[in-house]
Amino acid sequence: MKKLLIVTLLGTLLVSCGQKKEAPLAACYHGVVGDSNSVFSIDSQNGEKVSGSMAFVFAQKDSSYGTYKGTFKDGVLTATYTFWSEGIQSVGTNVFNKSGENFSGQGYIYKPATDCSDFLKK
Repeated sequence: MKKLLIVTLLGTLLVSCGQKKEAPLAACYHGVVGDSNSVFSIDSQNGEKVSGSMAFVFAQKDSSYGTYKGTFKDGVLTATYTFWSEGIQSVGTNVFNKSGENFSGQGYIYKPATDCSDFLKK
């Protein structure tokens, strides 16, 4: 019985050592391309489920502001983005890939930032 318990514990440790742990997500990510900015916040994370606010503030065209709900699994954030642009509400899917502490997607490299609030204001 004792041997079975030891073998079970060793097996559990080996399996858990082989599992890749995701680094914790920052509260805010900010990307810049030229004069355009994009941000998204991580307001809630429960297991793989995440939600928050997102904005694309374009220099030469209309910006969009809204919220998203999605999943973060295996380094990929897939977000359903509900946003307002030009007075019209729309829904789209955005995919962001995490590499190290940064995300990439929608043409931006997003880096952790201390505060998204300036960009998330309309």
